[in-house]
Amino acid sequence: MDFDVGSFDSQLVRQSQLKKRRISLNNVGSSSSCQVLSKINACLPTLRSSDYFMEPCLSELVTRELIDPGYCCRVKDFTVGRLGYGRVKFIGETDVRWLDLDQIIKFSRHEVVVYEEEDAKPVVGQGLNKAAEVTLTLQIRTSTDFGEGQLREVARKLRHCTERQGACFISFDPSNGEWKFLVHHFSRFGLTEDDEEDITMDDATRSTRSLGDEWWRGF
Repeated sequence: MDFDVGSFDSQLVRQSQLKKRRISLNNVGSSSSCQVLSKINACLPTLRSSDYFMEPCLSELVTRELIDPGYCCRVKDFTVGRLGYGRVKFIGETDVRWLDLDQIIKFSRHEVVVYEEEDAKPVVGQGLNKAAEVTLTLQIRTSTDFGEGQLREVARKLRHCTERQGACFISFDPSNGEWKFLVHHFSRFGLTEDDEEDITMDDATRSTRSLGDEWWRGF
């Protein structure tokens, strides 16, 4: 049988060239993916405090940004909270890129501050200085003497406190101490020491008796 060495060599050369081309393209794809991930990571918000959280979380932000480029500049209902203290849900779409959340949002007992330094606060509607739903977890003194009338009075005082600060009262749930209200922009919101004394604060209340789930919304 005749064997064409020249033809065989040509096939080997072509196969080698194709293999090199595939390897080169794979390397380009890998390099491109690394660059994309690096760019995404560079613009993610930062949150280092272990008892704070954000929703969506960082890993979800990365995933959504990969699927839908530009997602991080229009995150819907972005939420930041602190375990045992409360949370803030920013209404609508929010640009979360490059936000240093540890510096911007600070929860303390019965209080939240967003942009503590006035000179660092952006104009209303920019950054996190925008409309939001705030939930603060109140520590209310436990008492088996708390009846419906007394809890109604707590809700009334919370409504008054909310409106005094220029916010809109949403609800108070005595079963978990959650006080919700809507703000149009940010400064410092919560209870003063006088407010706390007036509302009888101490331990988390469990005294809801047999009250319905909706009674506190109308006050």
